Amino acid sequence: MAKVCNMLQNNVILLIFFITQSYTLDPIWHEGQQCHMKDGTEAICRKEIECPWLEQNVTKNKTFNYIRDVKRCSFMGDDAIICCPQILGSRGEVDPNQRRKSQIACEEFSLYGDRLVNHISGGQAADIGEFPHAVALGYPTTPMEYKCGASLISGKFLLTAAHCCEKHLLPRVARIGAVALTDINDGSTPQMIQIKTCTVHPDFKPKTKSNDIAVIELQRPVNIEPNAYPACLYSNSTDPSSTTILSAEGWGATSFDGTPSIGLMKVNLTIFDFQECNKTLKVHESARRPLQLSEKTQFCALGVLKGESFGDTCPGDSGGPLQLQVNNRLHLFGITSYGITCGSKVPAVYTKVSSYLDWIESIVWP
Repeated sequence: MAKVCNMLQNNVILLIFFITQSYTLDPIWHEGQQCHMKDGTEAICRKEIECPWLEQNVTKNKTFNYIRDVKRCSFMGDDAIICCPQILGSRGEVDPNQRRKSQIACEEFSLYGDRLVNHISGGQAADIGEFPHAVALGYPTTPMEYKCGASLISGKFLLTAAHCCEKHLLPRVARIGAVALTDINDGSTPQMIQIKTCTVHPDFKPKTKSNDIAVIELQRPVNIEPNAYPACLYSNSTDPSSTTILSAEGWGATSFDGTPSIGLMKVNLTIFDFQECNKTLKVHESARRPLQLSEKTQFCALGVLKGESFGDTCPGDSGGPLQLQVNNRLHLFGITSYGITCGSKVPAVYTKVSSYLDWIESIVWP
């Protein structure tokens, strides 16, 4: 009898061990984060009911076994969050009907999305939390200088201009969640996070500023909060109209020969006619930089005339965001690249984010 009891006890312990290992939540991944399937396949954590891969396997794969094949990430209330890989077509390509990884991530980061409202601005100071994705990049000078901006696009990655990651002077730290570059009692709690890597686009041309885009990886994830929150990436194949209000932010100079601002500034811009922009740049641009822009990867924008100057981005704003609101969320459409001057009638040039989604996703959401 004692032997039987010992055998039953051992079997119960083995069963508990098996169940614990099958449903382990260590490590815990949250909705929208990257994860790995049990076979090592990279995927994204999604709600079980919103995972096309799971639906396809349950309905069509007779050998599919939920306990064996499904990797749990965590729970959100009563909803199971599972590791959900992309569905591939017959030739191995991503199913065109499946949403982009950046779109999925945008939907997952929706906690504070409905608090946003339109801000009509023109060279004004930004409010705390108004642009929670705006980031200042600090460089290893004495004292530290914030020479470029960036945009928070996920819990651990930023998007900036390639020329902000020059080999001779790389950014060292990201200041996130604050509008001021100095520690003042304004109610914000800035996060100072060390930069791990800065990946410049392989086709970036410093002289022409073509493909002026880079992805920064942080040493640790950002604490997501109302003042530090990722922006979505604009993924529509159609560009915004010339009447669409776009907003740009930065800590750059408030005039062409001015000193950098210690507070985040905002300005409203609209897209400038591309052909007209090329003509204008040919007249004003120096001979050291070729004059022809690429309509596929670049665009021009300019603000309205106020007093004696136009709303514009200035030196120090490079790498910063230019975005618009879509469904009450801020979507990053452009990255500040360069300009001939600022505050004049000559438009500035921006990198078009939607042209680089495949490259961005391969790094941020591989």
